[in-house]
Amino acid sequence: MPWIKKILGIIILFLLIQCIIIEDAQAQSETFEDICWVFHYYGNLWNWGDNWGILTGSSSGGSSCCAYMYYKNVTIHDNRNAALISFVYAHEDVDGPNVAESYSLALASGYFYGPPPNDFTPMDGSRGKIFHPVEGYQTMLGKPYAVMSDIPVLWPQRIRNADGTPGAYDAEKGQSWWPGRMTPGHTLEDRWDTSAPFAASNRDMYYVFDDPYNKKKPMGLTVKAMTYDYGSTYAEDLIAYDFIIKNEGDRDLNGSYAGFYFKPILGEEQNNPDFLLGSLDTDYDPDKTPEVIYWYDPYFYNPKSYYSNTRRVGVIMTRTPFDMGVTDFHFFNAGKYDIGPRTEEGMWAVIASQKDSPDLEAPPDVYFHGDDPRIDDTNWILDNESEGKMYAFYVMTGPFDLAVGDSTYVSCFITLSPNHDRFLTDVERAHEMTLGYFAGPQPPPTPVVGMNISDQKVMLYWDDTSERDPYFEGYKIYKRIYKIYESDMGAPVYNAEGILVGYRPVAQYDKIDGIKGADTLATWFNLGSDTGLKYTYIDSPLVNGINYVYAVTAYSYSHDGVMPLETPIRMLGATPNAPPAGLVEGHISDVYNAKTDDESYGIETDAINTQIVSGDRFKFTFTDISFFLNDTLLEQGFNLINWDSATFYHDESEWSLFRSYPVSKATGEGLPVMYGIRFKLRPRDIISAYVGEWNLDADVKDGEK
Repeated sequence: MPWIKKILGIIILFLLIQCIIIEDAQAQSETFEDICWVFHYYGNLWNWGDNWGILTGSSSGGSSCCAYMYYKNVTIHDNRNAALISFVYAHEDVDGPNVAESYSLALASGYFYGPPPNDFTPMDGSRGKIFHPVEGYQTMLGKPYAVMSDIPVLWPQRIRNADGTPGAYDAEKGQSWWPGRMTPGHTLEDRWDTSAPFAASNRDMYYVFDDPYNKKKPMGLTVKAMTYDYGSTYAEDLIAYDFIIKNEGDRDLNGSYAGFYFKPILGEEQNNPDFLLGSLDTDYDPDKTPEVIYWYDPYFYNPKSYYSNTRRVGVIMTRTPFDMGVTDFHFFNAGKYDIGPRTEEGMWAVIASQKDSPDLEAPPDVYFHGDDPRIDDTNWILDNESEGKMYAFYVMTGPFDLAVGDSTYVSCFITLSPNHDRFLTDVERAHEMTLGYFAGPQPPPTPVVGMNISDQKVMLYWDDTSERDPYFEGYKIYKRIYKIYESDMGAPVYNAEGILVGYRPVAQYDKIDGIKGADTLATWFNLGSDTGLKYTYIDSPLVNGINYVYAVTAYSYSHDGVMPLETPIRMLGATPNAPPAGLVEGHISDVYNAKTDDESYGIETDAINTQIVSGDRFKFTFTDISFFLNDTLLEQGFNLINWDSATFYHDESEWSLFRSYPVSKATGEGLPVMYGIRFKLRPRDIISAYVGEWNLDADVKDGEK
């Protein structure tokens, strides 16, 4: 009967809809499982991004957190610099345009982009294989962080095979293994090194996204992204992105474009609803089109905002697909609750510079400005909209062909510069750092810092890792009482232009080498006063129950035209409290302190952190040869062995804490703290290349053979 057929048809349609809903829910579940968040915070430009193609922005799906690029150390809303930035890959075939991006699912009432699945989504399996979620390393909405070179616990956990190669992923038994790209000269073995010697910046981050849920149809793209966060003064205005794009689909992608969509902002939309755009072509690329697009507003002044009327915020395209340069750039008005073109056809018409296309979603003069049909003239804004507006823009490269299995790349820097002169310097540095695999001049290695928190007292202690740098000069200690959303670590220090360049430390220890006072290239930078190096700092008396924040940095002196560089401020929190009743702290007993009568050299011990003293016994042996930084040195060295742990091993090399390690400085300090104890070994004065050894006969016995 007809009515039975109708009912059956309705049931079948209902089941099909349910299947679609279930599949979509499964897709969302998979992609949400693999979401992680990228966080830049070392330099002047702080930023939240994600691992599905959004460089910055706020999600309407409750999966985002604290978005927007903003200046550090001040309120977020007054210092926004970009509302939305998305990676874009566009291609046209017989089925029409296919524009893959992650922002156009924004709500109709605003530019808050929707949650996955978008065109781009995190690669399935990212959780565990690209990043390792760890409780305590999450956004305030509970989303895990991306893998970060400076936080090894976030690296994927893998079994380390006997030959050093990575084995299976195992969150419980595995070791931290770096999955991202490394600077040249490093080996696969370095991926296990949690000190991240391969890093190009203070924080390298890595993630992978693809387009299996592309709303038009999947192109088979896989994008491997690196982003770099710089804290050194040389590059503190910059963050970098480097994308490797691979066609892993089943068809060639001819006539492609790759680049970015930008929706800038300067300050709070209500306070500053407009700004200006500028463009710049440098000699670093061979073409005659601008590779730098920036936004600014000379008419906006807000004392709460970072150089509101002089700052320059911009994108610097340093590498483009097949080195074609920027080929297409178009800006358009996109008010507070607008993003510009939303349809595939409308976006394609602007991206591919099709001025006469019937698919344009507004008259051509909304998207095309100036005589060049492919590159907009930002001077048009000064001539026609001199007060500025809220703009968005595409900056793209194409057309190019990407065959199945082939790869290409696109790289850019985002800069937040306090004025135009500094902006030009930042542009130059971005190009130079790209040529150097995104690494610029580096500060000394960051010292390994520990803390001992006790009754009304905090002790900081650190090792001599930083002194590997040939230009190392000293250490600075910073302190403040904890304040949320602030990063100031003392009285501010300004340069001659009035720009904040640092903070005054509470203590400073430098080498006795005559290099002191104001640096010759950076007169605002204090190199110290020849105090001599120290490796502990005691702060007392303090108020119990108050949260204090400390940091220890290392710095270099200027050389070869490079200004002094200081390691980033890594904040450590401490809250002193009275000890529980009956607590007996660890101590050192039965110690043999071997010293000469005149105390010119020997062995001493010091309980640095009595709360973690293990109660174990230790054994010293001495050697003529030490190994340091892969060099074999003929000098006084030592072996340190945990005597109690030795019973669990057959081979002495497996339970040595240090093997053939060089002795410490003349002060006896500088060695790493083990089990809360620092062992001080003072060598005798070197009379000749031979008398420098422990085992050589001498008037005073300084070791045992």
